[in-house]
This record gives sequence, C-alpha cells and structure tokens, in this order.
Amino acid sequence: MGSNSVDQNNHHEAIEVFQLDRRRLDSLHQKLSTQPSLLSQSAGRVTCSIFRVPQTFIDHNGQALYYPDVVSIGPFHRGKPHLQIIQERKYQYLAQLLSRTKLSLEDLFNSLQHLQEKARESYSETILLDAHDFVELMVVDGCFVLELFRKVAKLVRFANDDPIASMSWIFSFLLRDLLRLENQLPFFVLQKLFEVSRSEEERNGPSLQTLILTFFSYAVQKLDDVTEKFHNQQLRMNFVAYQNFRK
Repeated sequence: MGSNSVDQNNHHEAIEVFQLDRRRLDSLHQKLSTQPSLLSQSAGRVTCSIFRVPQTFIDHNGQALYYPDVVSIGPFHRGKPHLQIIQERKYQYLAQLLSRTKLSLEDLFNSLQHLQEKARESYSETILLDAHDFVELMVVDGCFVLELFRKVAKLVRFANDDPIASMSWIFSFLLRDLLRLENQLPFFVLQKLFEVSRSEEERNGPSLQTLILTFFSYAVQKLDDVTEKFHNQQLRMNFVAYQNFRK
C-alpha cells in the first residue's frame, strides 16, 4: 500500500497545468506572418540562380572549398574583413572605367535601377540591403569584374604597379574566387553594365561571353605554367639530390 501511494504522488507531481502564454502566442503569430529569409520565396523560381552551399557540404569538405579568399563578389560575403585586400582595388578599377568612358556614377546606377528586383530574386536568400546599397554593390562588383576581363583580354592596359597583374598569387586566388558558387553576380547585371560601359572602340570587339572565355582560358594557362615551372624545379632538385647521393 505504501509503495502504491508513493507512485501515485510522483505521478501527480509530474502533471503540469497548461496555461496560455500570451507572449509566446504573439511570437508564434509573428513567425506565421514573416516571410522566410534563409530560403526565400524566390529560391523556388526559375529566376533564382545563386544559392548558398548546403552546410553539410561545408562540414564535409571544409570552408576553403567554397568561401572566397581575397575578393567578395555579390552580397553573400560582402564586408568580411579578410576580403578587404581587393575591395580598395574595386574602387580604383571603377574610377579608371569612369575616366576612360566619360560615364558618371549616375549613369551606371540608373542603368541597373530597373533590374534591382530581378537581381534580388536571383539569390536564394533575402538580401537585407536597401535599394541604394544593393545597386551600389552591383555597380562596384560588376565593373570590377568587367574591367578585369577587359585587362586580361588586352582591351584595357593594366597599370604598371597593379598588384593584380604583378603578383601572381593574387591572380590565382582571384580566379578561384570568381568560380565559387556563393560569390556571383547575375549574368544579366554584368551584361547590362558591359553594354553601358562599352566604348566606341569596343563596339565591334569581342562579346562579354568571349571575354569570359578568354579570361578563364588565360587563367587556366597561367596556372598550367606555374604548375609546369614548379614541376621543373622539383625535377632539378631531385636530380641534384640524386647526383649528391651518388657522390
């Protein structure tokens, strides 16, 4: 009898009387009316083309495979401290473009203003930037990429002291960063900026698609040259080591 009484008491003590918590209900109501931001409505549309890498991929392969090393392109990695190394160069490239083409910042901003919403829908996440900051991002990053393509294609000269041209390690990192899935701009943004900033001399020149192919073909060749040089150095070192061993 005593044992049954203890069990019943324990059972009663485990029961908690339910009471409505108005604060928690209000919080739930807010969640019901809030649009998803990490995987927005646009992510399910055909217009969406730029996605975050799934966390399981990052956990398995590491951040180094997916995150940029020296430059951010687009909003996903914007403002990260370790990417400021190229951020200042973006402004310099934009200044060079404006000086060469006689365009104004207003011309570039106005050319993208009507594409802003379409550009936002290209990303799988809600981009928490106001209209001006978002268009500025498109202009600065887009013009940097286009000027880089033009310089590699020799439509525009690299400055003699441009570290992107003179320091091979920067160019190698740039190449990889421009290929990273999260580090992209919508193609139609680049196309519009390309059309607006095209000089008279460029009108009969290569298309944007050709410039892109030229850039990555050159970059791959550059990497092949570096690899071959390293391989030849290794062969020489191995030969010297073998000769010393025979002595």
